[in-house]
Amino acid sequence: MSVLASVNGAGRTRRVGPRFAAVGGLALALGATVGGLASPVPAAQAADARPNTWSGGALAPTGGPGRRAAYPGYGALVSLVTAAPRARLHVILIDPRCGMGGAIPRARAAAAPGGQGAYAALTVRGRRTQRYRSRFGTTKLTATVDLSPASPGVLGGTLRVTGTARDTRRPHRCNVSVPIVVRSHQALLAPLAPGTTDIAAPRTGLAAATIRPRVPASIALTRREDGRMHAVWSFSLRCRSGRSSRTVAGYETARAFAVRADGSFRSTERGDLRGRDGSGRFVTRFAAVVRGRIDADGMARGTVSNTQTTKRPGGRGASVRCRTGSRRFVAAP
Repeated sequence: MSVLASVNGAGRTRRVGPRFAAVGGLALALGATVGGLASPVPAAQAADARPNTWSGGALAPTGGPGRRAAYPGYGALVSLVTAAPRARLHVILIDPRCGMGGAIPRARAAAAPGGQGAYAALTVRGRRTQRYRSRFGTTKLTATVDLSPASPGVLGGTLRVTGTARDTRRPHRCNVSVPIVVRSHQALLAPLAPGTTDIAAPRTGLAAATIRPRVPASIALTRREDGRMHAVWSFSLRCRSGRSSRTVAGYETARAFAVRADGSFRSTERGDLRGRDGSGRFVTRFAAVVRGRIDADGMARGTVSNTQTTKRPGGRGASVRCRTGSRRFVAAP
């Protein structure tokens, strides 16, 4: 079953069904605002690539048998736009106990040696602290992003989350540090050199959506020991209920899927989830699709999409229908 997790300004998550995370009540009441759309362009249109716009993260596979092993254990998605000395970021830590996410609108950026023309080199540092109350007390978590040049158009570093989570009776001390890689859109859309075609190489990159605070969405893919693949991506959902509409943001953790001999892959997952919030019971039907191919230059290219519809028994209240549309992605090894 797909994990549809979403992040709001407070970073609060709670369980409403098996491996289903929602934020602040009804599964669709996510509270994160997103903006317009940005689509990948062919390498021939390199002049349209943006060296100051970056996407990426990391993803760790989960080993072992059983249903739980169908989804990755932990990971991170990081997106940013830089205009030194400033940067704005969106971060997501995927972790069963210390997960959090949201916007970092006021980060610091500085030019660094190692760039090559439009393939920029920067150092970036951002910090965000979130607090929210639950029945067991106040959770306080701080996310810190540190990035420095790894190669032209590529930044490497860490996303670290520290603090105390109180979503259970016993407080949980968090100190999680995830190595991350983000790539400029210049490097993704007009790479300097081909990469490896080995499916075992982790890949990170761009998903064609814009999320708060006006930064691009991200995608990460990694291979499991059994040869199958995990994927996680951030997205924006356009939701309609009656005459009202809004846009919300979240991320998808896809069930493990196979990679064919020609490098192509496809995973479609559908299901129903039942839960309860302050307004009573609801049923959410969801679908998540990822498909693409690892091309001869080592890049993974394809599309992702998400839809979900929430209804209440007895026809109480208008149904809520959300969709991302088909969004292109490109990820590099």
